[in-house]
Amino acid sequence: MEFQFQYRITYGNGQFYDRPHVMTVQISMDEYKKIILGVLEGKRIEKIDDISEAIEKMTEMVHYIDRWINMNGSQSISA
Repeated sequence: MEFQFQYRITYGNGQFYDRPHVMTVQISMDEYKKIILGVLEGKRIEKIDDISEAIEKMTEMVHYIDRWINMNGSQSISA
C-alpha cells in the first residue's frame, strides 16, 4: 500500500528543517497497522517494533530528496 509521510531533517550541527513535501513509499499492510497502532500509543516512529524496512524506505527517499533541496527550500542545481 502507499504510505504518505512528512519529515524533519536534523543536521549534525543540530539545525533542523521541516520539509513541507509529502513523500510516498510502498509498505505492507502489516507495517501500516504497526505504524498506526504505535502512533496511537504515542510512540515515535523509530521506536515502533518490526517496521525497519518501512523506515529504511522512508530514509532512502528523504536522503535522495535532501540532496536536491537547500535549507531555504530552493532547489540545488549540480553541474
